Amino acid sequence: MELLGKGSYGYVSKGKCKTSGRQVALKVMEAQTNTEYDKIKLLREIMIMKKVQNLCKRLEIEETKN
Repeated sequence: MELLGKGSYGYVSKGKCKTSGRQVALKVMEAQTNTEYDKIKLLREIMIMKKVQNLCKRLEIEETKN
């Protein structure tokens, strides 16, 4: 839908989930990682994104309970 930002590996865009209609952030990775350091940074970022996703799911569950 719209560009939110750019970084060393690609960019983040705002999007909309076709099934739920929720707004989402899409991270598009463009750059290839060539060094071990880049691979470690990328893996660390993926792990952080998974934790954030799990936290968001838990918050949604709590919102539906209230």
